[in-house]
Amino acid sequence: MMHPLLEDIVRTRLKCPVCPAPERPTAGSDEDGVSTFQCGACGFRMTVSSNGLLTALPPHLAGTAQENIAYYDAMACGGGGRLSSRSRGRNHQHKCGAVLRHLRLAPGGAARTVLEFGIGLGSHAEAVVDAGAACAGLDISPELLKFVQKNSPKLQGSLFAAADATSLPFQEESFDAVFCVAALHHLVEPLDGVRELLRVLKPGGRFCFLEPKRFYPAQLMGYLRNPKVEAGTMRTTRGRILRCLRAMNVAEASAEPLIYTPNRPRALAPLYDRVDWLLGRMPLGGLLSVMFCIHGVK
Repeated sequence: MMHPLLEDIVRTRLKCPVCPAPERPTAGSDEDGVSTFQCGACGFRMTVSSNGLLTALPPHLAGTAQENIAYYDAMACGGGGRLSSRSRGRNHQHKCGAVLRHLRLAPGGAARTVLEFGIGLGSHAEAVVDAGAACAGLDISPELLKFVQKNSPKLQGSLFAAADATSLPFQEESFDAVFCVAALHHLVEPLDGVRELLRVLKPGGRFCFLEPKRFYPAQLMGYLRNPKVEAGTMRTTRGRILRCLRAMNVAEASAEPLIYTPNRPRALAPLYDRVDWLLGRMPLGGLLSVMFCIHGVK
């Protein structure tokens, strides 16, 4: 069963992602009993399955968006492939820790609604749920979302949204917090995703965006191998995102470097942690980081 806070968002905070109609879509159900929400202006229909999968992909997506859908759908349909083998080691813990710290999430705190763009395998969403929040995970790949639903028991009460991050199916000021981890660079214009995430964030809500640096060798090689899937790599920079946020007059926005050293070998993890700590405090240490983290308050 979906978390009550997320059920309330589905009932009262959906909007048409295709047209700018201000009114809420009309609720109903189809012949199979699946919940439907239809726009009265353009006729676009969204569906929400009994297990919490919201399908809200616009009918006419750009070519790069279609490339991302095909790429991740194929991985998910193949049993997760490369996705299922990704490490959840020390660097994963660093990323989860940064998200929880900057969103001010901790077990025992007040229940809050959190939207993640680019849920991937759901590992970051699991950390958010463990901290007591109600998490909605958004991705452009419907098959990837189904894969996560099947393989992440912790997320059974979550909302999974198959949607375009540049046209979110939620009304303004719907979520208490928003975040993404290594997802903005998949958009042709990453700032479109930033603006949409801030649009659905409540005033005073917290945001956290983690992205790989564009000239980090692994990221650069990924872009060169598959420029359509990694379309926004060269435009995903700390400076561009900060300027965008400040132009939107957010209350707070700052950046920090994140992660310097690898996951393996595990025997060297204590040494790597110490190196990360030292580099993070050096004046030019940020030049050596793998990722950057932008966080703040709307």
